[in-house]
Amino acid sequence: MPKSLSRMIVRFSVDLHRELVRCRRDKRENVTSSPFSIAAALSMTLAGSRGNTGDELLAALRGKDGYLHEHFASFLPKLSSHSHKLQYYFANRIYSGLTFPVAEEYVTFLKSTYVSTIVSVDFEKHSETVRGEINDWVKIVTESKIVDLLAPGSVGPSTGVLLVNAVYFRGLWESPFPACSTSRRDFNVNSRTKVQVDMMSQKQAFAISRNDDLGVRAIEMPYRGGRSSMVVLLPNEIDGLSHLEHHLSHGKLSNILADLKETPDVESIVSNMVHKVYLRVDEDGTDPAVSTPAIAMASSPPKTTMTQKTDFVVDHPFMLLVLKSKSDVVIFISSVRPP
Repeated sequence: MPKSLSRMIVRFSVDLHRELVRCRRDKRENVTSSPFSIAAALSMTLAGSRGNTGDELLAALRGKDGYLHEHFASFLPKLSSHSHKLQYYFANRIYSGLTFPVAEEYVTFLKSTYVSTIVSVDFEKHSETVRGEINDWVKIVTESKIVDLLAPGSVGPSTGVLLVNAVYFRGLWESPFPACSTSRRDFNVNSRTKVQVDMMSQKQAFAISRNDDLGVRAIEMPYRGGRSSMVVLLPNEIDGLSHLEHHLSHGKLSNILADLKETPDVESIVSNMVHKVYLRVDEDGTDPAVSTPAIAMASSPPKTTMTQKTDFVVDHPFMLLVLKSKSDVVIFISSVRPP
C-alpha cells in the first residue's frame, strides 16, 4: 500500500475520532467509527465535486496526493475478505435525487475505482420507499449483518444526495480464548466507580509497547490469517482516557504502531516475562461496531524459570483500533468507557 494513503488514513482517523469524542463528550459513552470506510466514501464524493466543495473534502481527508483515487483502487481489493477466518463487508453507494443529473463518466469511474454505484431516486415523492430500498440493499450486501441502517424519518422530500456507507467486520483470534477462562472481575469506570464484567483470559505472547508522552501502553493481538489485528491503547491512569483522546496525534499513533512492529520475533522479547490477557467479547464475537473488549491482559508462555511477571490489565477506559496489519490502515477506532 502507498505510504501516502496509510499516513492520510492515520491522520484522518485521529482527527475524526477526536471530533466524534468532542461531540459526544457530555454523554460519556463509547465512540466507534470506521475511518477507512468513511475516507473511501468521502473520496468517492470528492471525485464528483468541484470548486470549494472539492477543496473542503480534500482538506477533510487530509489528502495531498494527486493519486488518491488510484491508491484506494489498489487497496480496496486487498481489504475485502469473506473467508471463515476474517470477514469484511462494505456497502458504499450514492443515491442522487432526480434534480441532480449524473454524468456517465462519474458512474463508470465509481464502478471501476471504488467498486461502487450511484443510483437516481425520487426522494421528493417516494422518500420512505427509497429508505426501505436502501436498507434492503445494505442488508443484502452485508449478508444481513447490518439491518435498518436508516431509521424512519432520516430520509425526506428535501433530501438531495445521500451517501450510504456501512461496514461490518468479524475476526477470529489467532489465539482463541478458552471458554473455561471466563470470570467476573472489576472494571474501573472511573477512580470512584467499579462495575463487574465478564472477562476471558489466555497465556500467549503478544507485542507490547509504551509511550510515555501519552502515558499509555499498547498491546497488539492478531486475528487469524495475519492480515488484521486489534491494538489496545491503555492509559496508565484510571481516568486517563480523556487525556489520551485529546493529546493523541497521528505522529504519536504512528510511532506506537511502529514500535509494535519493531520486534520480528515477539517471543524472543516477551517470553522472559509473564503477561496475561483478559478480553471481554460480546455474544457476536469481535465486532467493533459495538463495545468490544472490556478487559485485556497479555501473557507469554514461560520458557525460563524467571518468576518476574508484568501484567497488562485493561480494567479501566481505553482506546482500541482494528488495523490492516502490514499497512497499519485504521479500519476501526473506538473509545471504550463503561461496559
